[in-house]
Amino acid sequence: MKIGLITVYFADYGSFYQAASLQNYLESSGHSCEIIRDDSRALRSPRLAIGKIGTKVLPKKIQKIIAKHIDVYRSYLALKNDTRSLNVSSSSFKIKSLSERYDCLIVGSDELWSATNSNVRFIPEYYGLNISCPIISYGTSGISMKNPPEEMMKKIKKGLESFKAISVRDEITADWVGKLLNREIDIVLDPTLLNPFFVGQKIETQPYIIVYGEQFSEKQINAIKAFSKERDLPLYGVVWKHSWCDKNLELESASQLQDYFKSASYAFSSTFHGTIFSILNHTDFTSFTTELRGKKVELLLKRLGLFDRLFDTDETISENSIDFDAVENRIQELRISSENYLKNALKLVEEEA
Repeated sequence: MKIGLITVYFADYGSFYQAASLQNYLESSGHSCEIIRDDSRALRSPRLAIGKIGTKVLPKKIQKIIAKHIDVYRSYLALKNDTRSLNVSSSSFKIKSLSERYDCLIVGSDELWSATNSNVRFIPEYYGLNISCPIISYGTSGISMKNPPEEMMKKIKKGLESFKAISVRDEITADWVGKLLNREIDIVLDPTLLNPFFVGQKIETQPYIIVYGEQFSEKQINAIKAFSKERDLPLYGVVWKHSWCDKNLELESASQLQDYFKSASYAFSSTFHGTIFSILNHTDFTSFTTELRGKKVELLLKRLGLFDRLFDTDETISENSIDFDAVENRIQELRISSENYLKNALKLVEEEA
């Protein structure tokens, strides 16, 4: 089939890899897959609008100066070359007009259903509204949906009822979507865990600790610094710059980020995908919760039997090495069920065509 993928792919390294992983999986399964270039999403999200508009109107010299001081914009510029490797549709401000080109649309992954989040907002097409072809979801999240207006929820329900199949990425989304539709909702792996095509063999460990995350509390920073001092290993900040790190690394590509995770002696992360990158590269780690991303990190670690790697459990950093063979076995079990969901959902679309 010709599949259109509605997702976020240029916001940060996590969004890029989840989009690339799902597109790669679908194409390796024999489908053609095009990520929909959703210009309307970029303009509705202040964070993405700054990056998109800035690169069009500002001279490159000014862009570089801004990038030195704004972490999100620096990542946006660094990812521009990587996103060129993706199969992305022609520019359009209307997903509806693009949907006519496909046999099926897939919504997901990432946090597209958190309509009350100011960085996402309510976009009708994310819920199947105004779409003219069959639609399913894969691993979509609405984990930060809070107190949505009644009228919005009526629209969301109407749209989701048109989906041929629905799966989500976390228990919180499964709960509110399940109650809205009065049925059980499948929970599947994030695409980066479903299809980690970008991860190679573990390379020789280097004497540094990688720090990946935008937000860390004072208590978390003190614990990280104490761990670094005890191990006599420098702290290397990556993507987000931190004055308390010994060094902040510059990235030129998404693959370089994976190399830093792969060779690190240890990793500290306060993001969902940073935690996944640590796991996939078999790097011992501790994850931290934040107001922005905490719950999805916590639920991920519970599902993979790694809850002891969460700093908030007892405010200590684990000295134990992770049994990555056991973790891989658990991921493989979840991978099989996730693949089965996706295959059955696409088969249902084909049979009804």
